[in-house]
Amino acid sequence: MTTKVRTEDERPLRFANLRIFRDTFTEVEHSEFWLATLLIFFQYFFIDWISPNEDSNWKRILTEDSARIGWWFNPLIKVDDFLLRLPLFQFLAWNMVT
Repeated sequence: MTTKVRTEDERPLRFANLRIFRDTFTEVEHSEFWLATLLIFFQYFFIDWISPNEDSNWKRILTEDSARIGWWFNPLIKVDDFLLRLPLFQFLAWNMVT
């Protein structure tokens, strides 16, 4: 859905990449994000009719929409914080940062 905002060679970071990192570096840490909070993108696309190729949803979430969506988005962040501590749910997250 976001083909216009990605580079041609962009690929998601996978857990298999962590093995490569651990072979190279002495310490590797990672955190996962975006599981229950992905519901915001359903709202933007299906309710607000905002195309992810036409508008930066990330910028919208972090700046202008925070007051409008905070009442239901902030609890989802707390749900993510809990669920993503559990190993099984980490594999379901949309983003990983190392």
